[in-house]
Amino acid sequence: MTPPDELAWYVYCVLPADATAGPNHAILPGRTARALPIGGFTLLVSEVPRALFEEGDPACRTGDPDWMAARIQAHHAVNAAAATTGPSLPLTFGVLFSGLAPLAAWLAERAASLQAALDQVRGRTEWALMLTEDEAAHTVWLEATNPDLVRLAAAEAAAGQGTGFLLARQRHKTRLAIRAAHLDQVARTLQSRLESAPLTVLPETGSGASPRWTLLAPPDLPVVDIAAGLAEPLAATGLTLRLTGPWPPYAFARAAISEAMHHA
Repeated sequence: MTPPDELAWYVYCVLPADATAGPNHAILPGRTARALPIGGFTLLVSEVPRALFEEGDPACRTGDPDWMAARIQAHHAVNAAAATTGPSLPLTFGVLFSGLAPLAAWLAERAASLQAALDQVRGRTEWALMLTEDEAAHTVWLEATNPDLVRLAAAEAAAGQGTGFLLARQRHKTRLAIRAAHLDQVARTLQSRLESAPLTVLPETGSGASPRWTLLAPPDLPVVDIAAGLAEPLAATGLTLRLTGPWPPYAFARAAISEAMHHA
């Protein structure tokens, strides 16, 4: 048995006060997560030895990749099960509290944002959409279709060695600028088209050739078909869209907590 003062509360997710999520497997083998009514919400929690998660403690296991992989998988399993019972705000792996008083204070500081987020995710699932680039294929497409690059390539081919060298440098710089501008334009177009669909869209994250969007969709919305329609015009450009999901709404939970911290 671990002494009580060496235990911590591990929190999986925030649920509405009237949630009926039952016991579930926990982050550690042989344990169960349980519902804890507190601060106007219900939390799924389990008690864990604090030392397992505290860096610098000889008993800490967070540096063991196999142990961490199993614990992260268990954390997600609890959240995935909770998300099937009703609105849920899953927390990131490793959220620990030393006792119920700090846990209640943490909830109180974020209560309004957490409640608004629970209302927002009710009956919805989260998806992630990423724009990816095959740089070589994208470059070939730009050089074949962009008038400025076509003109510079023709001028370079017709020029002498010295002038050709200067034109090659100019074409390289121009190509980089045009590539960046095209990626930005595609990202802005995708953002606009996503916002025109019946989706809740978190602001674009990522940068350059890897912008990504987090989407919240009702269960009857054909998200896969929407993503396929968005990807179709990109087919020959060296750019593709990668859709994953559905997930418990991890990103929306993070956004709600960040917003609460920003306005605290």
